[in-house]
Amino acid sequence: MFELVSEWMVWLSVWSVQSPGQFLYTVLLILSPFFAISAYLSWKLSKHIETKNRKNKLKNKRIDNIKQRKKQK
Repeated sequence: MFELVSEWMVWLSVWSVQSPGQFLYTVLLILSPFFAISAYLSWKLSKHIETKNRKNKLKNKRIDNIKQRKKQK
């Protein structure tokens, strides 16, 4: 099994040296869906964090208002 992997790695390195343009094109073609998924998930996480922060801010403001009302009485 190790020999098969090492032979494949040698073939891959030879291919990348012989035709670097095609190699880079193929690598980017294979990896581009993962980049797109990563960007989408990052955007979604950012929106979730913003929503959570906004809710926490409103909740803290509400708690502070309740505390102020109790102090006034």
